Amino acid sequence: MTALTIVIPVYNRAGIVGRTLESIEAQSWRPLNVVLVDNGSTDGTYGVLSRWKDSCKASGINVTLVKEPIPGAAAARNRGLMEVSTPWVMHFDSDDAMRPGHIERIEKAIAGNPTAGIIGWDVMVHRNDGDHRYGFKANDALYNALFHGTMATLRWAATVKLVRDAGMWNPDVKGWDDSELGIRMLALKPKAIYLRNHIGADVYASSESITGTGYAICASRWEHSLDCMENSIPGLRWRRRVNLMRAILAGLYMREECPEAANLLIGKVMASENSTLYRTLYNISYRMTSSGHRGAARLMRPFF
Repeated sequence: MTALTIVIPVYNRAGIVGRTLESIEAQSWRPLNVVLVDNGSTDGTYGVLSRWKDSCKASGINVTLVKEPIPGAAAARNRGLMEVSTPWVMHFDSDDAMRPGHIERIEKAIAGNPTAGIIGWDVMVHRNDGDHRYGFKANDALYNALFHGTMATLRWAATVKLVRDAGMWNPDVKGWDDSELGIRMLALKPKAIYLRNHIGADVYASSESITGTGYAICASRWEHSLDCMENSIPGLRWRRRVNLMRAILAGLYMREECPEAANLLIGKVMASENSTLYRTLYNISYRMTSSGHRGAARLMRPFF
């Protein structure tokens, strides 16, 4: 019996989606359910997906291939979710690779934790500055989702009910849409399970990838996402956490010489804060980040 379906949105990945599909085909778990969503590709991607679907008919992989004309990964993932009939879903990106045995580990965790709503794991991100392991955090989950991206797309599986109860993916959020959904899911206080000592996927960050590499070039995307995150949870404490993230983002802008840095820090963060203490903390975080130092969120955790 299988409890999980993998949903993969694909847009103009004819040349590289094969790596993703091969990594899924190499999974040991059968039967394996996969939903592929072509998001209006114009480069022959649909043909690649269709041929792979046909090749899987005798291998125990149940592939559903659909189209979603509305652009954006969020719209495509929502379309894929409509095709899911299993109780659990996980989302995957079309430019990354799944590690061997990953689905089997998740399926066993689902069977062993019948009250869980989320199961998370680590991923390995490959960038120009080296390889970095990023983990899922079941403890202090909302803080870690906001500042450390622990609800990034490839780091979790969840019950379909939880994703739907949280409102599914928001197509209006064009950046950090996975963290934005993750925060809405975590706000419902599901039981989260962490698969220790397990790396589930290899993520390849590039300017062409879904992950991306910069902030200044898409400044409005990140800020709109933070606005949505702020609106997801009421209260001064959460608003201050989001403002801390805005201060850090302003520091990242400054490192990339983006003129939006001052507008975000002064016009948005400082303008909404009356406390001298918190204004000082925001400023310290901004300066740390803009000067190239990491760890502002960890340093500020006792205050937020």
